[in-house]
Amino acid sequence: MSDDLSALTLLGESADWLRDQRGVSIRDHRLEVLETYKTAWSRPTHEPRHEKLRTALVRLLDALRQNHLYPSTVTLGRHKSGAPRFLPSPPTLRNDFEHLRDFCVVNKFGIGEVHLLYFVLLLCRMLHHSDATPYDLVLEGSVADVILLRAPIYRADNLVPFSSELRARLHAVRILRGMKKLGLFSEVKAGEFGPRDQAEVMDLLLDKSKLAAVAYIQRAHRLAFHILDEASALEEHARADASEHMPIDERSPEEIYLGLRKRLKRLAKRPEVGPALLERLFNLGVAATVRALSHVDPALGVKMYAFLRSSTSGRRVPHSRMFQLLPSNAERLRFLNFLYMNGKRNPMYYVEQFEGHFGSERLRFVRKEVGFTLGRDAGKQTGRRDS
Repeated sequence: MSDDLSALTLLGESADWLRDQRGVSIRDHRLEVLETYKTAWSRPTHEPRHEKLRTALVRLLDALRQNHLYPSTVTLGRHKSGAPRFLPSPPTLRNDFEHLRDFCVVNKFGIGEVHLLYFVLLLCRMLHHSDATPYDLVLEGSVADVILLRAPIYRADNLVPFSSELRARLHAVRILRGMKKLGLFSEVKAGEFGPRDQAEVMDLLLDKSKLAAVAYIQRAHRLAFHILDEASALEEHARADASEHMPIDERSPEEIYLGLRKRLKRLAKRPEVGPALLERLFNLGVAATVRALSHVDPALGVKMYAFLRSSTSGRRVPHSRMFQLLPSNAERLRFLNFLYMNGKRNPMYYVEQFEGHFGSERLRFVRKEVGFTLGRDAGKQTGRRDS
């Protein structure tokens, strides 16, 4: 039922016809919240937009309280003025969420989603205000548990489904967090990034929620996201081919590569992308292309290689850099044979030029239909055919 719902749709169906004490309809308050939420989301660091949203949220929740749809026990205390406090504040975010959690889980009349939308925005603001407000992974986990109804008791207590928009915005925040840890969010260098972090980012990129989440990644970060997404998808295709498995990503390698090539060309033309971030994104795209080109159709591989070696990619990538980017000698050998099959058919040339990239292993030429293999002979087997 919630597969195509926009935020607060079910709240509108439940309460739009009601009015507050001033005669303003719940519908008008709801639409004001949606409008101010979108503008606050597009620029999370813009404080006036955030204050407009808070004002609109208070008006909506107070109107619901006046109509006896918002229980007084859910309010977070009172302000000095005596007015009820509806919204969480930075010093007490975790405690405020704990107080609101059960109410959000039930989501009666769709009101719980109002609070969850605001908590997701607060998480997004933490990413953009990291110096002043460190990102709270515990809070993210608690919010995600509710939105995704991870616990059986949450699924049992939930009365009204959460919108697909809410889930997509949460997914966008989690992707942005992964990008920040990778150093793809700003000029700030990458943080500590281990295998678990890498696996989490891959899971987020392969999740079907990604398709809807793209629309909620702020424009300043969308190019970096697409490069990360397409580079990861190309590498996933390469790994699947190497292990003789079907890739999870349903896009064809050609579709992915053409998208990545277009993004890499745009990089230098985007003034908001700083030099350090540009370098990281370019290296990410180049690494994925190098690792994939010997695992795709040869005709496509030739196009990918030509792009890397031409100035249209933004800079010419030397062969030495390509060999360095490959993760193992088996992959380097595969790339070398790709070069041999699509270039000069002179075995000695490849031994002289590229054997140094294989460490202690030596290149052995088999025959022209196969190319090279690797050996560990004590004596150098330079260019010698196997008998």
